Amino acid sequence: RVVVQSSGDQAEFLASARRLSTRLTKLSDDLETQTTRRNRDMQVAGRIGRETATLSDLETLANRSINLICNELGFYHAQIFLLDESKTFADLRYSRGEAGRALLNQGHRLQVGSDTVIGTVTAERRPVIVNDTRGKSQDPHAANPILGDTRAEMGLPLLIGDDLLGVLDIQSRNPH
Repeated sequence: RVVVQSSGDQAEFLASARRLSTRLTKLSDDLETQTTRRNRDMQVAGRIGRETATLSDLETLANRSINLICNELGFYHAQIFLLDESKTFADLRYSRGEAGRALLNQGHRLQVGSDTVIGTVTAERRPVIVNDTRGKSQDPHAANPILGDTRAEMGLPLLIGDDLLGVLDIQSRNPH
């Protein structure tokens, strides 16, 4: 209940009500946008699964997957690291675009357990997400000048049963 005793109180009340209404409308719009985006992402993930499920050639499967992830979900870069035989290093085997070719040509690899997204995923066998690579958090991220636009990064372990094969690394130009 609001008791309005003067025209000044009434004006202040109306202004507050307008601000509250505007904020509620924005929250509702944001929720609708997020729901629409998540639904689209789930549909795209299902499509990626369907399109790649019939592929038996690892190179075609890997390249199609990283291209679909970038093209359909709007990510800046995606790549796949596979563990070497000694399980000491994660070697970059599939990477997208010019940056990917440059990294592949230089034989890019990261040590298992290093203070990077890939190193953490390979050591801990769990997904790792760095929401803001330029933030002051303690999240692992090693900036790579070839991928200088990266603002968020996610590494997903590639497992068959209990065996870790490597990491799917996805990068975004946008934080969070």
